[in-house]
Amino acid sequence: MSQPRLFICGGASLKESDERRSGRTVKELRTFGADANVHFVVEDLCKSFGEQIGDRIVDLLDIAAYVYAADCNTERGHAGVDTDGKRTWSRDFHFVVPVKDLAFWRDQSVSKELMQLLGRLSNDRFHFDFVGKPSKDRQQVFQYDDNPDWPFHHPERVLLFSGGLDSLAGAVETAATGKNVVLVSHRSTPTIHKRQRDLLARLRAAYPSSRMLHVPGALNLTKELQSREPTQRTRSFLFACLAAAVAKSTEAGGIRFFENGVVSINLPVADEVLGARASRTTHPRTLHDYQSFLRRVLETEIVVDNPFFWNTKKDIVEKVAESPDPHLISLSRSCAHSRFTTNSSWHCGTCSQCIDRRIAVVAAKAEEYDQAHDYEVEVFTGPRKEGYDQNIALDYIRLAKNLSELGPDGISRSYSDEILEANHFLGNNRQSAERLCGLLNRHGQIASDVLAAQIAKNSNRFIAGDLAPSCMIRLVAGNQHQVDGSQRLAGAIVKCLRDGLPAACHGKPPSTETDLQSLCDGLLKAAGQRLEREFPYARWGLIGTKPDWSKEEINLWIEIKYARAKSASPGRISDEIATDITKYGDNGKRVLFLIYDPSRLIQDDEGFVRPILSHSGMLAEVLR
Repeated sequence: MSQPRLFICGGASLKESDERRSGRTVKELRTFGADANVHFVVEDLCKSFGEQIGDRIVDLLDIAAYVYAADCNTERGHAGVDTDGKRTWSRDFHFVVPVKDLAFWRDQSVSKELMQLLGRLSNDRFHFDFVGKPSKDRQQVFQYDDNPDWPFHHPERVLLFSGGLDSLAGAVETAATGKNVVLVSHRSTPTIHKRQRDLLARLRAAYPSSRMLHVPGALNLTKELQSREPTQRTRSFLFACLAAAVAKSTEAGGIRFFENGVVSINLPVADEVLGARASRTTHPRTLHDYQSFLRRVLETEIVVDNPFFWNTKKDIVEKVAESPDPHLISLSRSCAHSRFTTNSSWHCGTCSQCIDRRIAVVAAKAEEYDQAHDYEVEVFTGPRKEGYDQNIALDYIRLAKNLSELGPDGISRSYSDEILEANHFLGNNRQSAERLCGLLNRHGQIASDVLAAQIAKNSNRFIAGDLAPSCMIRLVAGNQHQVDGSQRLAGAIVKCLRDGLPAACHGKPPSTETDLQSLCDGLLKAAGQRLEREFPYARWGLIGTKPDWSKEEINLWIEIKYARAKSASPGRISDEIATDITKYGDNGKRVLFLIYDPSRLIQDDEGFVRPILSHSGMLAEVLR
């Protein structure tokens, strides 16, 4: 776990002896004054907007800005467990925040609801202490234009507009009704803001009968606070709070996210996408929690919904492709890497969101609006770096093939926990559960059909041998997607050590198992394997245990044993492994056991590893 943090916000005073400082890294955050380090500005609003904003909403925006700043500034730990059995991926935040509506925020049920919502979004722990804010301490959040007209009262919803394909389709669908449209954006970078502005100009031209208001919120951090953590799972909280403030001022019926249901349901698309790294922004439970919390803050029956939940990504692309201006697609951005951009490309082409977008575009026959050169790596035929980039592609495909082949009934059985959790907030009935399983099955079929067509399309390149061995369709054609990330990594580790150990140990075998571990560590690092050494700890009863190496992103631990005649006979090693299987297996770990046996003390390699392999999640190889 990263060091617990204490954030003293808005000029709050805390004595050096205060126990809340104990054991925590202390940071000060301020949104106003000469020493402000969190600059949050909401732009392009009519002056009448300010008349609708009360102290509690300003408090809410302050809280959201402080939380987002803390999220960006605090790197996560590893995705394991520490000596106390706590998830090291998670972080521990304590905030001291001055507020105007002190009685409201100090209500225990309010702060509890806030902490639970943020905890679900980010998989972190939050605690808030609220103190009174002096009347003079008020950030100038809102910047107004000079337009006296305000035709945006009582919209059905305030739309969250990121500039991605899903939110773009939502704006298109709303504008097509002829109603006035209120869009709220988080302006994370100048280039993204420009894209949002360009999209808005094209939308206004395509739908002249629909008046559009765009409210961008910009949050800039000083250099000392600038982003160190890429996941930024509280960004949607900042986004939603800004939309809620606009909804309150315009007397809207609610706020509206747009996200296809496959993303919303939050099935992990890859072994690497675990915990808070898989977005929970539009999961039905999250929307329920947003609605409950915002109703309390705004004291109105605001609705938080996602009308695209029953759509696949292909459906989303088709909505824009069938609009008066299908070229809007080319201005949208879907890349998971929020700051990725080059002179020629808007998408990295390697993340799961780029893969999802490109597959949907091809399935919808909309490639002319989404040029391949807009991806730094061509999704289907471009070379992928070994490790994360290849695993993301292969595990995305494996999930899609699984959803396609299982069918709705198989999905219901295999993903029962995920289906039941979502269905609880979808109506809790058989029809919604069946519909959800059908949606996931349809997504799997779409992705599988696109991949099959891409392999056929590039058959001549297969024959000519001019496709990179690491490109997606070659990996799929070689059935690499049938092997999960832990098995692929285990195979790479075995190959590295099997090739390297004989030469490294020629004439002078390691003296001890510790020496062997150090030697192997060097070989693995030289081969580019980024493994954690002797990390993390896991609890088994009263015993703490740890592996020689781990790759927690894919839940693989590695143990190496050194067979020697006296101190570590094959029988003794077998006993040690049996004990490890119990300890590690009870912690839900997949383990690769490597047995280095240069003297051939093990007479029957297959017989030695067979009982290890009989245990689920356990792998074993004898090395010489």
